[in-house]
Amino acid sequence: MSQSSRMLRSYLEETRLTACTHNYYPRGTVRCANSPLFRSAVARDVACLLDVDPEVTSWYCLPLELQAGSLRHVPDFEVICGDTSYLLDVDHPPVWAGEAASSVGYDYRSNPYDLGILSQRLANARDLLRYATYNVSLGDKIRLLSLLDEYGPMSIKDCAPSIQNTSDPIGSIASMVLRRIVEMDLDDEPIGPDTRISRV
Repeated sequence: MSQSSRMLRSYLEETRLTACTHNYYPRGTVRCANSPLFRSAVARDVACLLDVDPEVTSWYCLPLELQAGSLRHVPDFEVICGDTSYLLDVDHPPVWAGEAASSVGYDYRSNPYDLGILSQRLANARDLLRYATYNVSLGDKIRLLSLLDEYGPMSIKDCAPSIQNTSDPIGSIASMVLRRIVEMDLDDEPIGPDTRISRV
């Protein structure tokens, strides 16, 4: 590509194109409202936590360009929480990013997630996000919700027989957790047969 063609691109476009060259596991997302583009493995990990954060409605990757004089920076995310939103960076952002965000009307945060403390939640979120695109039949959804209505919270192994229209009932349960139809504790231990499921 010619130098003139590169110059026509904005800093935001260049940042997104560079991020396109990176692939991080897991690839699925459930609340990303644009293309999932991550500059680092840490950014991908934070995105996993955004997907299972009950306060987060949706999020955008590399949403916009901030500037301070001749300096340019693209935050990792814009995070929507109901009627509010904020820009979020995870990897050593420039010190001026917060002030630049404020000048264009955005709240700004620099990685509010402690990945060490949240390591179990992150591991469970990664496992769940393998099923980000999994489709659950209406019949299976209704059967599981009826079961929980009748008996209250139940273990995965006791819920699984209610899932009948798939060869992978765990995938259906994971998909419903990701879509906040049912919920489970993600913080204390790895997801297993005795993990309890309840209605949201």
